[in-house]
Amino acid sequence: MNMNKILPDMNMLEPIVDSRETYCDSPMIKDFEKLSDIDRLQVLADIVRQTMIYEEYPNPITEIDSLIGDDYTSSKVFLTYLQSLNIYTDSYIALVTNRKSIDLEKYNGYHFVVIVRDINKNEYVVDTTPDIGYSYGEVNKLVSNSIYNDYLRIDEELDCFFKFIRYDMYNISNHHYDLKQIEDYNAVKHLLDKTCFEGLLVKYFDCVNSSDYVQFKEIINDEYLDKIIELKKIKRRNDVKKKDIVNSWKNNLEFLISNTTDYKAQQKEAQKILGECNLDKYVNIGGKKISFNHITPRLFWELGYNVIIVKPSSFLAGVSSSVTEIMIPNRENLICSYDCNLGLYSKMHLKPMSYFHPHGMKYEIQMNGPNRVLLVKEDADILNIRKHYVRENLTQRIASHYVEWFNGEKVLWDPDLNTNLVHSTDDATEASIHFLANYPEYQVFTRFNYPNPILRKVKKR
Repeated sequence: MNMNKILPDMNMLEPIVDSRETYCDSPMIKDFEKLSDIDRLQVLADIVRQTMIYEEYPNPITEIDSLIGDDYTSSKVFLTYLQSLNIYTDSYIALVTNRKSIDLEKYNGYHFVVIVRDINKNEYVVDTTPDIGYSYGEVNKLVSNSIYNDYLRIDEELDCFFKFIRYDMYNISNHHYDLKQIEDYNAVKHLLDKTCFEGLLVKYFDCVNSSDYVQFKEIINDEYLDKIIELKKIKRRNDVKKKDIVNSWKNNLEFLISNTTDYKAQQKEAQKILGECNLDKYVNIGGKKISFNHITPRLFWELGYNVIIVKPSSFLAGVSSSVTEIMIPNRENLICSYDCNLGLYSKMHLKPMSYFHPHGMKYEIQMNGPNRVLLVKEDADILNIRKHYVRENLTQRIASHYVEWFNGEKVLWDPDLNTNLVHSTDDATEASIHFLANYPEYQVFTRFNYPNPILRKVKKR
């Protein structure tokens, strides 16, 4: 799949102004050319980020065309995308290793962003990482919000250096061992001794040591084990130092939840905390263990997956099994499922329904009770037909009557809206959000982002 086939042209980017639309709170509230530079960049960053499939050790030869990889991949894709659109041509990738007011001076991580300069010479830091964490997915002005202490511009020589190492890590992580990998290591290790590449060195070292490549392990341990031990000590000290920062974020999140309805700010704060605390959750999809925070619309688009939610009204009426049978007549199409209560708080005390849809909070009571979220390999149009069959044929006899809800309140039974038994997603962008409906703090792609219009269509196979 060529990246040009799944990254939209500017003429495909339409404003979303209807408050009933899932993405009406995205930056794209008017024509693209009328947006501010920061909003334009945010729209394009949203598009790239959701169109990535995360891979810890990507193939640097194919990563740009396949859009499969990490933050370096997404940065390269973003830069290429800007060039193809012929906008913001004054831009480059930068390695950032130390976060201002967060990391110890001696600590060096390994992260990439894109620096973009507009026609007025304003500079922006664009983070397209297909993951959650501090500043991930954001566009910030470089002058007014200096997130990092240093920005190392990646030139052609450094790009070749990274390509060397990343290709070897890709092969080693896939158990493809070759003497050339040791030759490459000997050719570039003088660069690995540089302070700015300490984060890369740790990643490289860990990749080799997780392999069965005994000869390479002996060589790299002999030369770098002592340094790695020291770097990991610094990281542990850095983790301790960060606790006060993370606690301040937790206090800020508590304040936002208690005193505001700024759901976007609440979600971003929760994601910063999760990103630092490494509280990963996983799901098994197609025999592969995937982190919640690596689920993107592109992943579900490639696999042809959609989401069904059997609502509390189905359980209250005693028809949840019938609804499931109608929605998924072929159980081989069920990938996985989980039970939850979308009317209660999430892990980080967020309200799931406020991230489900702009009007989601109107139905918080009706979603308070047992919900079952199912990931299925089904076409959205077929699910829509089945969904409407369910709503038109089940529980009609109690329409317009009040029933006692799970929380003891009286609720008007409305089979067309409030108590309509089952929900199904319309496309891959919605599926990625609603699969994580009970875990909004893990959503890489949210309802506040602008959806890639190509991912809202069924993939041509």
